[in-house]
Amino acid sequence: MPEQTPPEPDSSSTDPTVKMPREEISDSLSKLRASSNEKASPESAAPQETNTSTEPGPSTTATVQSSGQEPAAAPAAKANILVPALGTLAATLIQTWKGDTVGALRTAGNSNGFALVATAVYAVIGGLLSATILTRGLGSVDDLADGLTSGLSGGSYSSSGMFSATAGQWITAFILGAIMMGLVYILRALCVKWVFSVRGAGQSFGTSLSIVAGSYSIPMALLLVATLLFMIPSLALSALVMFAIAILALPVGMIPEIMIYIGINRTHRFTKSPLIPHVSFTLVWVIILAIAYMIVGAVFAEALS
Repeated sequence: MPEQTPPEPDSSSTDPTVKMPREEISDSLSKLRASSNEKASPESAAPQETNTSTEPGPSTTATVQSSGQEPAAAPAAKANILVPALGTLAATLIQTWKGDTVGALRTAGNSNGFALVATAVYAVIGGLLSATILTRGLGSVDDLADGLTSGLSGGSYSSSGMFSATAGQWITAFILGAIMMGLVYILRALCVKWVFSVRGAGQSFGTSLSIVAGSYSIPMALLLVATLLFMIPSLALSALVMFAIAILALPVGMIPEIMIYIGINRTHRFTKSPLIPHVSFTLVWVIILAIAYMIVGAVFAEALS
């Protein structure tokens, strides 16, 4: 009989060295992946907690640093407003004198704090002028006229006669004059603001005050010169100054009113002309000032008596 050769077994089903290691490797890999995922979840959560706990640190530090710098910088900024504003006041005076009225108004509007500083300077000038004129010791208009006549004819006053007011009376005259001069510009700025409002072009009070303050640089400079001349104890000189004021009052007074109207038109492009509201509120301003001066004059006369 021929010798039968037994069939070769299937290596894929009987050989454990081929299939078993693959199963073990896949099982071990899946276990490693599962264990790595379990380890990764707490490790990833920990840095997030660390980040959230550390994030407020820099922002808190930055806030503390910024809050520590702001109070120190604010007073310096406020202190630096005065000198530039005074320089702007001189610049507007020069530009107006040279005929550059639009440039003067633009300079006044672009300066930070100019309106308030200029108004304060004008108030001081008004206070000095009132205290100098109204405390000369002339008790009535007749005495003033007689004194001016004698001064023009060669007469003179002694210094005690020209400055016979007490210190308290001088201070009272200065304070009342400064308050009245400040009210002049505040009321004028309110009237300018009302002109904008009537024509539907609302502007802030600061803008209106800048227009007014920039327009009155020449009249207030002349009043300052007149005040300094009035302080000289010479009745003849005082008479000449008052005569010059009487002549120049109308033309010099027209300068700020024309500039205010120019400033109103330059600030906003109106569909209707602001001329009628401007004239109307100027009349209101004059009436209010006349009433206020009568009241303050009565109070001043009572204080000096």
